[in-house]
Amino acid sequence: MSSLTAYDALRDWFDSNWTFTARRHENEDPNPPADLSPFVHFATAGDLYQQLSIGAGSPSANLWRERGLAIFTCCVATGIGVSIARGYAVTLAQMMRGLALPPGLQCEAMRIPAGAAFGRGGSYWGVPLVTEWYRDEPAAA
Repeated sequence: MSSLTAYDALRDWFDSNWTFTARRHENEDPNPPADLSPFVHFATAGDLYQQLSIGAGSPSANLWRERGLAIFTCCVATGIGVSIARGYAVTLAQMMRGLALPPGLQCEAMRIPAGAAFGRGGSYWGVPLVTEWYRDEPAAA
């Protein structure tokens, strides 16, 4: 789980900018659309906090870097192929290329791994877009 600050920044961006399909979020909206229409499921993962020494200042002048993943699983009805889902993943990747969000979150590398069945019912196939991100925060004084 990423920090709430990072999660909120990514979720707010997703909710404000993704208009092509329905949206779902981790541990919310437990049911996909009833008519098997496409949707994108958003989740974050990350728990690495690292102290970085920048310059020759005191430890209180250091930065804390948080790293994590934003996982957008682009879901389509099972049996229709992957082109539509991969197209949504590529569109999201293009939207996120170089994306910087306040406070200090920067998107880095992105990848589209192999798709798989999404959910328990077997009605959806999901193709994920996995975006690596980091967020820098000054150390507490």
